[in-house]
Amino acid sequence: MQTIAQQLMEKGKLEGMQLGMQQGMQHGMQKGLQKGMQKEKMEVVKKAIRAGLSIETVAMISGLSIDEIRQMQSKMKLKIGRDH
Repeated sequence: MQTIAQQLMEKGKLEGMQLGMQQGMQHGMQKGLQKGMQKEKMEVVKKAIRAGLSIETVAMISGLSIDEIRQMQSKMKLKIGRDH
């Protein structure tokens, strides 16, 4: 038989675990959503580059820096070169 103090401690532990699990799941879902949105953004940027839009236009639309666009463009050229 547990004392009242032990019962309260058990209840506190369970509530703490439940809260931690909820927060962990929420954080994981948020991270997954952000990652998915970033991946989609990169795909749009790749399509814009392939479509021949200027780096400046792609940067303005995507919110990425010109350097980031140039890096993506370089990586794309390397992949295209390997495919042939």
